[in-house]
Order: sequence, then structure tokens, then C-alpha cells
Amino acid sequence: MSSLLEQASSYEVLNFAWKKLKNDKAIWAQNLSRQEMEKDFVYHILKLSEDLRKGTYQPDPVRFFPVTKGSGKTRIISAYTLRDKLAQRAILKVLEPIFEKQFHNDSFGYRTGRSVNMALAKVKEYIRCGFTWIVDADSNYFDTIPSDLLLITLSYSY
Repeated sequence: MSSLLEQASSYEVLNFAWKKLKNDKAIWAQNLSRQEMEKDFVYHILKLSEDLRKGTYQPDPVRFFPVTKGSGKTRIISAYTLRDKLAQRAILKVLEPIFEKQFHNDSFGYRTGRSVNMALAKVKEYIRCGFTWIVDADSNYFDTIPSDLLLITLSYSY
């Protein structure tokens, strides 16, 4: 098993992840409410840890909900179970320090401790320095990432 999964499945990392999600209102898993899960909390956390460690973890199906925006348009929201969010948060806790140092300093999207305001301040700084171009990648970019190459890159990064 990967040492990264061992780290993510540790009780310390899962406890950290749980503290981040303690106020989340999502169901624990398909057909199991958070309230029911909390009645046997230790069992469910230990089971998640074991599934991650053994590589047998399987995410629940994503639930989709239509939400009407103020403009009248409908947007589809995806909802993950709390169990899946906890696993994701634990893996993020392990991977983020590894990859954070590889990101370009001018990259702001989805990074801890960075905000839209910080990105705007950087753009303004570059404009003051005389730069006249800006590069932006839209959200559809992630659909174009070749996953086979990404997995190869990730496997050599640690």
C-alpha cells in the first residue's frame, strides 16, 4: 500500500479532517444519516481508515440537486456524502504540502491561504510594472487534463 494512503488513513489525519467538517450537514453515507453514524462514530471512522489503508475504499454515488439562481436559470449542484468529504479532506491534508511547493507563485485557484483579492492584487501589481497581458484558465480546463499522464506524474512526485 502507498505510504500516502497510510498517512491519510491515520487517526491523526482523519481527526484533523473531521474537525474541519464537524459542522457539515451532509449524510454520512448512502442510506445512513449523520445522526445514525454518530451513534457508532468510532466504528465508522475506523472502518473508513481501514478501507483507505487497504485500498478498498469506494466513494458513494454523487447526488445531484437542481437549484434555481436569482436569474431564473437552473444550476445543478453535486453533493458528496460526509464520508467521501472526510476521505477527500484526509487525502488533501497529505498531498497539499507535497504539491504546494511545486505550484507557481502566481497561481491562486483552489489553494489554501490564497484568495480572489490576492489574485487581483497580483494583477494590479503586474499592470503597475508594465505588463500588458493576463493568462486565465476557465473551469472546463480540468475536463481536458489527460488523467493517465497526471497519474504517472503523481506517482513520481513523492
